[in-house]
Amino acid sequence: MKMVPLGEVATLGSGGTPKRTESEYFGPGHYWLSIADLNDGYVNTAKESLTDAGLTNSSAKLVPAGSILVAMYGSIGKLGIAEVELCTSQAIAFAIPDPELIDTRYLFNYLLVSCAVNSCKKL
Repeated sequence: MKMVPLGEVATLGSGGTPKRTESEYFGPGHYWLSIADLNDGYVNTAKESLTDAGLTNSSAKLVPAGSILVAMYGSIGKLGIAEVELCTSQAIAFAIPDPELIDTRYLFNYLLVSCAVNSCKKL
């Protein structure tokens, strides 16, 4: 096994949060995850959703199914695998694995163990 930086096998990024004062940004549309939605397993729903306007007017990004989600604040290291296309708050980073270079489930389990053992310090 060869160890490489995560950015060599996956596209990395993080989400965003629209202004809460703009009610038209929140509502039916795109699942929008917060750390509370991460379950160290597959994620296919969220407590909140962003409208197209909320997605367009924030730094939130749509991430495809198969993306690995990692909490950056509060519950650092809490993980998930997006089972559907979704977007995330600024408290969640994502990795979109390159299927030619690494298996999504392998990477997810590696990160899960690494975070449990090392508190994600080496990620």
